Order: sequence, then structure tokens, then C-alpha cells
Amino acid sequence: MPGASYKYPALFFDIETGALPLDLLTKTAPEFDILSVKMGNLKDKAKIKEKLIKAKEEFYHRHFEQAALNALTGEVLAIGVMGVEQEACVILHQADTTDEAAVLGDFWNFYNGYTPLIGFNIFKFDLPFLIQRSWTLGVQVPRRVRKGRFYCHSFVDLLQEWQMGDWHNYVSLDRLAQCLGVGKKTSLGKDFQDLFVKDRSLALDYLRNDLRLTRAIGIKMGIPAPIDTGRKPSSGDSSAA
Repeated sequence: MPGASYKYPALFFDIETGALPLDLLTKTAPEFDILSVKMGNLKDKAKIKEKLIKAKEEFYHRHFEQAALNALTGEVLAIGVMGVEQEACVILHQADTTDEAAVLGDFWNFYNGYTPLIGFNIFKFDLPFLIQRSWTLGVQVPRRVRKGRFYCHSFVDLLQEWQMGDWHNYVSLDRLAQCLGVGKKTSLGKDFQDLFVKDRSLALDYLRNDLRLTRAIGIKMGIPAPIDTGRKPSSGDSSAA
């Protein structure tokens, strides 16, 4: 809520990823399995060959198209961090003198184990991607970020909070933001890499907008909760006598 005060500091974050360079993608591409192509009753050798060629093209097209979504084939291009009390943000991104490892290392400096780090779908995408890319590049991941199957309690995933235990009830950041009346996305995430290359400033503005949406959703959902201003508990409050 605008103008609210918060007892503890909290940070919202979001990441943007892109595909690794083409030469690396080609080297790590999985092998196409011709046995996976169903031929049915097809007997003509020319048509069989044509179908195999098309299936192979589609297979590698999917591999390259979805590369930015997998830490084996993608990289972190930018990370945005925004405070809860104001929209000023820090943008960490790759540049001429800043590589992906530096971006990751700078991001982990925000983690201390108790300041809430809040994002959208971070348990399924952002955090696994950040950790796996850190492992790949030899960047130290702070202790206690994850223990066993669980992330540190300081991480809050707004998507899971919204789902209320119904993991099949997926909703996108854009749709939830519009339903809650807090704004909408300015572009598609899959276009970020092209924009990052062609117009860096516009790409980072896109990231800032996603951060504003994430922050606005969190505040609308009461995450983190603002300081109690002295409201008397109602009969429905668990703390009421």
C-alpha cells in the first residue's frame, strides 16, 4: 500500500535470461533420435526421408527456442532488485566489463538469510536457474539458500502464495497483475534477449516494469505485511482474546 511503513526491510527481485551463444548451444545440443519419429504406415522412402528431415529441424528448433529457460543452455542476462518502500531499484546486468559470473556474485550479496527476498515463480524458475548457473560458473552460492528440498524461509514466492496449495492453479505475472488492478507487462519475456542486444535501455525498462508489477502484487497481497498502526483486533482475528 502506498505510503505504508514496514517493520522489516524486504526486497523484490526478478531475473531475465537468454540463450547461450550459438556455438555453445550446438556443442551441447542433444542427439536427435530418429526412432522417436512415428512413421505409421508410411512406405515411400522419399516421404520417410522428408519426414525425418522435418522432424529433426523441429527438434533442434525447439532446443534453440527454449534454450533461455534451461540453465544448461541459457544464461542470466540481468537481475533487478527493488525495495518494498519505494520503486527505486538496482539493475545488475551483463556489459562490456561485467560478465554473468559477476552479475550472479553481486546478486548473492543481497542474501543474508533473514531479509525477505520476494519474487514471482522463483521456486520453479528464478532460484533454480540462479543456483545452477552459479554452480556452472564456479560462483559460490551462500549457505542455507537451500536445505534439502526446501529454500530458506526468507524467500517468498508470490505465485505459490496465490495458489494456496493448489499447484495446478498456475497464473502468469501479467494476468495476475491485471486481475489485481496493478498494471500489466509491456512486452513478452521471450523477446528480452533480442531487445537486450538491440536496445539495452529499453530491455532494462522492461525488467523494471516486471519488478514494479511483482512489488505491486506483493503489496496488494499483504506480503510483506505493513506495520500494525494500532487497529483493534476483530472477533475473527486469531489473536483476539
